[in-house]
Amino acid sequence: MSKTSTYHLLKKQSLTFLFCVFFFVGFSQESSEIIDSLKLTLKKVEQLPSSESNDTLKIKILEELVENIYEDEVWIIYNKKAKFVAQKLLQSKNQKIRKRAQVAYALAINDEGIYESNKGNNVLAKELFYKSTELLSKLQEDEHYAMALNNLGYAYKSDGDLVKALDFYLQSFKIREKINDLSGIAMSLNNIGLIYDVQGDLKKAKEYYLKCTTILEKSGDKYQLSSTLNNLANIYSRERYFNEAIEMYARSKVLQKSIGDINGEAYTYVNMGTVYESLRKNDEAITYYQKGYDLFKSLNFNEGVAWAYINLGKINFNIGNFKKSKQFLDSALILSTKISNPELIQRTENAYYILDSAQGNFAGAFDHFKKYIFYRDSITNKQSEQRNLQQQLNYEFDKKEAVLKEQQLKEKLVSEEKSRKQRLIIVVIIIVLVLVFFFTLFILRTLNLTKKQKAIIEKQKELVEIKQKEILDSIHYAKRIQDALLTSQSYIERNLNRLKRK
Repeated sequence: MSKTSTYHLLKKQSLTFLFCVFFFVGFSQESSEIIDSLKLTLKKVEQLPSSESNDTLKIKILEELVENIYEDEVWIIYNKKAKFVAQKLLQSKNQKIRKRAQVAYALAINDEGIYESNKGNNVLAKELFYKSTELLSKLQEDEHYAMALNNLGYAYKSDGDLVKALDFYLQSFKIREKINDLSGIAMSLNNIGLIYDVQGDLKKAKEYYLKCTTILEKSGDKYQLSSTLNNLANIYSRERYFNEAIEMYARSKVLQKSIGDINGEAYTYVNMGTVYESLRKNDEAITYYQKGYDLFKSLNFNEGVAWAYINLGKINFNIGNFKKSKQFLDSALILSTKISNPELIQRTENAYYILDSAQGNFAGAFDHFKKYIFYRDSITNKQSEQRNLQQQLNYEFDKKEAVLKEQQLKEKLVSEEKSRKQRLIIVVIIIVLVLVFFFTLFILRTLNLTKKQKAIIEKQKELVEIKQKEILDSIHYAKRIQDALLTSQSYIERNLNRLKRK
C-alpha cells in the first residue's frame, strides 16, 4: 500500500489541518489543555451581560474551538454557534464590529463546506465554498479568500475534475504569493504537486514537493511538512530509491508523533513496511505493518485496517505462512466490502487468486481471478476516463502556467518600473534637499555678515555722536569764557548814550 497524504482543506488560517484520505483524529496533551481552557473561557463569557463587545469575544473563542477540535460532530456545533452570533452582529452600527461579523460569517460558511465535504456531500460543499469565496472576495480578505479557493480546488479534485481543481489551486497560489503567505504558498505547491502526481509525472511532482518542504522547514509547520515528506517518500519508493524513501518516512513519523497525528503515523508505518518488503526484509516489513494495524485499530479506521490486513496477508504468503495469509485476506475482504472500496477489493481478490493458485485450489483461484478482473476493469475504466482528462489537463495546466508566468513577468516589469520611478524621485528629492541645505547656509552666512556689519556701523555711529558732543561742549565752554572776558553790548550802549547827553 502506498497512500499519498494531502492537506487540502483548511478550517481557518491560524492553524493548518492535515487531511489525507482520512482526517486527523489524534490529540496531543497540549491540544487537549487548550480546548479545556477555551471551553472554560467560553462558559465565563456566556455568563456576561449581552453586548456587542462580549459577542465579538465569543466569536473569537468559538473560532478557536473550531480550529482546535478535530471531531466533525463536535467542532461543527461550535461553528454553528459562531455563525449565529455573527449573524446577530451583522446588524451592528459599529463598522469595525460589523466587518468582523461579516468575516466570521463567511468563515463559518466555509467550515460548513468542510463538514459536508468530509461527509461526502460534495455538491453542497461546493455551494458553500462558492458562497464563502464570494463574501471573502468582497470583504478583500485575501488570506481567507485564498484558503476558500483552495478548498474549492480540493472539492473538484475529489470529484475527479482535475482541470477545475488546478484552476482554483492556481488562483489561490497567486493570491498567496501576492500577500507573501508562506504557509499558504507551501500548501499550494504541495497541491499542484499532487496534480502532477496523479498524472504520473513524478519528476514534476517531486519538484513541487521539494519547493514545498524548503518553505515548511523554515516556517516550522509540522502538520504540512509531515504530509509533504510522506508524498516525497511515496515517489522515492515508486522510483525504487528505497533509502531516500525510508529517510523521508522516518522524518515524517517523528513529526507526526510530536503533533499527535496518530492516523498519519499509522499510514507511515504501513508505507515503510512496503519499502522493507520490496527490499525483501520481511521481518522488518511485518513489524511496521503490525504497528500500522495497531494504530488504525485503536482509531476504528476501517480503510486503514483493511490496507494493513492486505499487506500482512501478502507478506505472510511471501514467507510461506499460507494459513495466516488467508486469515488476514479474509478480514481484509470483509472490511473492504463493508466500506465499498473497489481498489481494496481488487487487491484482496488478486492476493486470494495468487494464494489459491499456490495451494493448488484452482477452482477457488479462478473464482477470485474473475472477481479481480471485474473490479480491475471497473477501476481501469475510471483510469481510462482519467487519462483522457489528463490529456486535457496537460494542455490546461501548461496554458495556465504560461499565463501565470506572463502575469508574473508583467507584474515584475511594473514593479521594476515603479522602483525606477521611486529611485528617480528619491534622487530628485535628495538633490533638492542638498540645494535647500546650501541655500540655507548661504542665507545664514549673509544674515550673520549683515548682523556684524550693522554692529560695526552702530558702534561707529555711537563714536561719532560722542565726538560731536565733545566738540559742542568745547564750543559752549569757549563761548562762556568769551562772554565772561568781554564787556556786554548793553553796557557799552548805555555808556555811549550817557556820554552823548553830556
